[in-house]
Amino acid sequence: MGKLLVLRDRLGTRIGIGVTFHPAESLDALPHGEMDGNSGLPEDQAELEDRLASEFEDFVQGEAPLGVLWISVDQAHSLRSTHGTRACEAMIEGVEQTLANGLKPTEEIARWGDDEFLVLSHQRNAAMLAARAQVLAGLARTTDFRWWGDRITLTVSIGAAQAELGETLAQLREHR
Repeated sequence: MGKLLVLRDRLGTRIGIGVTFHPAESLDALPHGEMDGNSGLPEDQAELEDRLASEFEDFVQGEAPLGVLWISVDQAHSLRSTHGTRACEAMIEGVEQTLANGLKPTEEIARWGDDEFLVLSHQRNAAMLAARAQVLAGLARTTDFRWWGDRITLTVSIGAAQAELGETLAQLREHR
């Protein structure tokens, strides 16, 4: 298992590529992210699971429409393999901040996975939710992310689902 790293001089100019390897027996000792001790899910994902269940219950009670957007950063895997985990994490955090700044007051965003976010939205119908997804995709592209002087253009893929009466929370999550 190896990871390519771009080598740079003091001025940030590329001077080569390095490969790092970890012996198989030491893989369990490598950090795998902070986990919430109770659920095994990352802390913000566990909190968002609870929030999603609460919002879905409000929808069932007729209090508010509910839409869910799953946003995945397209370049995450390639950046992680070419520049490493720190670069990828910095990029994900930048995208999250950009998206969070563009949310409506009734929307929430949180990490859903390594390179994915979940947005809870209260758009009134599927067409409005799709339009909102387009706005957020355009907003994500404005993230100015640079790593060692290289500007990395970002795009996201977005899946959207509008909660419908008679549907369960599990069915809503399957629309992903």
